[in-house]
Amino acid sequence: MKYFQCSASPAPASTNTYGPHVSSHLSCIQPTYGLRILILLLLVSLGAYSRTADAQTAYAPGGLIIHPTAFTSPRNSFFLYSAAFTEESSATSSLYPTSLSYSPTDNLQVSAILAYHQSANLPSHSHIGTFDKLQLVPDAPNHPAFAISYAYVANDFRETSVSGVASHNFTRNKHPLLTLHLGAEWMKVPPYAGSKQDTSGFVGLEVPLSRLWTVFGETGTRLDFDTASATSFGVMYHARHSPDFTLGFLNTGSSKDLRFFFGVGYPFGG
Repeated sequence: MKYFQCSASPAPASTNTYGPHVSSHLSCIQPTYGLRILILLLLVSLGAYSRTADAQTAYAPGGLIIHPTAFTSPRNSFFLYSAAFTEESSATSSLYPTSLSYSPTDNLQVSAILAYHQSANLPSHSHIGTFDKLQLVPDAPNHPAFAISYAYVANDFRETSVSGVASHNFTRNKHPLLTLHLGAEWMKVPPYAGSKQDTSGFVGLEVPLSRLWTVFGETGTRLDFDTASATSFGVMYHARHSPDFTLGFLNTGSSKDLRFFFGVGYPFGG
């Protein structure tokens, strides 16, 4: 069974969420249905070994839906993650990111990303990248956690970003009350979109509804090359020995409006 398929035929230049693409940007890797089935089977097979984990970014664990947080997973833990969402600009795009993350220490996370992309005016293709986070200060009662993160997803519209974020758990009588995240992010788009760059600030909030459910929201200042502020809200479900789920709505900043988001993750090890 073939898992990847590349086409040598040129694709016409066009514009959508990811800007003008040409065939050289798309021919690197095009997954077949065999790869998508393999990923799905791998996710299902790991479900029985999951435990409570952190939230995720759109492409990898370690944040809300869009922006990263300052929290990291325990030492020697793995996290397999997949999501689905759409964006609407000049054309509708559907994105299906999958990632595998590993935390060699309690304050370091490294992630490998494969983001499958379908669009109304482009051949289906994938972007390969990485998301890495280093926690410099852990969370404590008298100060927040602080972490820096780096993301690179080749030829994705949001190709390169560097973030710094502070996160703190507020408690009442030793019970979780809310979690606050404040940060700044520098981002650069690829050459086909003009290699533009800008910096934004962002804020995120998580409020536990119960031991298993958390409601969250986040927003940031609009980047110069975006059409809207990066915003999301929704609910997260975390339970031991079962998958973690995130349901919500998001606009990464490139879309005309908020769109449905679904993410599922399986942490194991640690």
